Amino acid sequence: MPGVPEDLDVFHVPHGQMKKIVHCIEDELTHTNFSDHDAYLSILSHLRHDFHIFKCHEEIENKYILNNLLPRLPHSAKTSLQKDIHSDNRLSLLVSLVHDGLTWEEPSEGDRVAFGKKLKDAIADFTTDFIPHMEEEEEVFLPLLVTHFSEGELRELTQIVNHLHGKSQGKDKLSTPHESPGLTSLPPEVLIKIFSYLSPADLCHLSQSHTSLRGVAFDGSLWRHLHPVRWANGNVCFFRPPHGDPSHDACVENNMAKQLMSVEGRVNANLRMREGVMEEYCEGEARVLTALLEHLLPRIGTHVRTLDLAYGKAVSNEIVFRMLKRCPNLQYLDLSHTGVSDFAFKGLLASREVWSLQHIDLTGCTQITDTALQRIGQAISTHSSLFPQTCGHPGGKGCVATPIHPCLKSLVLSRCHMITDAGLRALVVGVVLPELRHLDLSGLCRITKEGLGDLVASCPSLNPEMFFYCDNILQGPYADCANGCQSSGEGDDVCYCKRALDSS
Repeated sequence: MPGVPEDLDVFHVPHGQMKKIVHCIEDELTHTNFSDHDAYLSILSHLRHDFHIFKCHEEIENKYILNNLLPRLPHSAKTSLQKDIHSDNRLSLLVSLVHDGLTWEEPSEGDRVAFGKKLKDAIADFTTDFIPHMEEEEEVFLPLLVTHFSEGELRELTQIVNHLHGKSQGKDKLSTPHESPGLTSLPPEVLIKIFSYLSPADLCHLSQSHTSLRGVAFDGSLWRHLHPVRWANGNVCFFRPPHGDPSHDACVENNMAKQLMSVEGRVNANLRMREGVMEEYCEGEARVLTALLEHLLPRIGTHVRTLDLAYGKAVSNEIVFRMLKRCPNLQYLDLSHTGVSDFAFKGLLASREVWSLQHIDLTGCTQITDTALQRIGQAISTHSSLFPQTCGHPGGKGCVATPIHPCLKSLVLSRCHMITDAGLRALVVGVVLPELRHLDLSGLCRITKEGLGDLVASCPSLNPEMFFYCDNILQGPYADCANGCQSSGEGDDVCYCKRALDSS
C-alpha cells in the first residue's frame, strides 16, 4: 500500500523474504540434475527447509494478523474475509511430495528424473498463485489494518511479525532490502576462506541463516574431513590434515588423537558409569551420526576424504555401510575400537566409483573376520579392472590399456584376532598392492608365517619398519627388521595373542 511506512507495514519484510526464497527455488530447480543422486537429495533437503519457512509464514499471518484484525471488523466485512487466506492445501501437498522423495529407498536414475519433473510441475503450480496471493493480501488487508489499528499498535504488530519470521529462519530478525548485505555481498571464494575457520555446527547454523549462504556453507572443500564421534563428544572441529601428504599427516594426527582419547577414556570411564551418563552420551552420538547420514552426506558425500568413527559407541554396521555408499571418493577410513563386523563392507562392490581408499584402520574391531578382507580384496580387484587407463586417443587404438593400480597405502588390523591366513590371502587374490607401505597385524593370533609370506609377496613397497605382526611367529617375513607386535606389553607381560586364544 503506497504511503505506509515500512515500520508499519506488516507484510513488507516477510513478503520480500518469501519472494526471494521462491526465486531461489526456481533457480535451483533449473540447475539441478535429478539423475545425480546427491543432487536429488540435496535439493529435496533444501526444499524441506524452505517449505517449513512457508508453513511458518502461514501460521504467523493467520495467528497474529488475521486473528487480531477480524474482531475489529464490522460484521459485513468480517463475513467476506472469514475464510482463512491460507486454506489452500497446495503447500501441504508439496511438503508431502518432498517427504516421499526423501524417504524413497534408493530410487533409480529414471525414477529420480521422473520425480524431478513431477516436483517441478507441482512447484510451478504453487508459485504461480503464491506471489499474486501475497500481493492480494497487501492490497486487501493492509488498508484494513491501517484503518482499525493505531500507529503504535501497528508498529508493535509489525515488530512481532518480523521477529517471528526471523526466528523461524534461525535468525533474530529478517533483513530488509535497505539493510547492509553483510556477508552476502562477499564473493564465494572469500566466504569459503572465512567459513573454513568455523566448526561443523557453526556451518550448519549459518546455512539456515540466509538462503544465499547455504550453498557456500555446504561447499565440498569445507567438508573433506569428518570426525562425527569427536563432534558428539564436544570437540567440534574438523582436524584438517596439515600441509604435505594428506593420508600420512591424517594418520599421524589421528594416532595422536586416539592415544589421547584412549587415556581420557580409561581415566573417565568409571566416572561416567558412576554418574549414569554413558547411555545419554551414546544417544547423543547416535543423533549426530544419524543427522550426518541423512542430512549432510547427501549434500557433501562426494567431497569427503576422511571419515573418522574411532571409538564410536553408536557406530553400527548399517551406519558404516550407508556412509561408505555416500562417500565414493573416501581416502581415509578409521573404524578402530568400534563394534562393526564384516557386514559394514558389504557395499564396496556396489559402487561404480573408483575405489580410492588409501588408509583403513580396524584396530580393536574384534568382530571382523576373513569375510571383511575378502570383500575389501574383491573391491580392489574389481575396481582395478573396471577402470583401465589409456593414452586418450579416440577409441584407444594403438594404445596399451593398463589397469588403475590400487592406492591402498596403510592397513591396520591390530587385534582383529578372528582373521586367519585365508583372510590375508583373500585380500590379494589376483591383485598386487603396489602402494601399501604400512601394515599392522599385531594381535592376529590365528595367522602363520606362510600366510604372512603370501600377503607380503603382493606388497612390493612394504616398509619393514612399518610392518608389525605377533612376536610368537618365528622366521616370518622381514624377521630381522620388522617392528614386532604392537599389542604386547599393555598392562601386563602376557602376549595379547595368547590371551585372545585362551578366551576363544
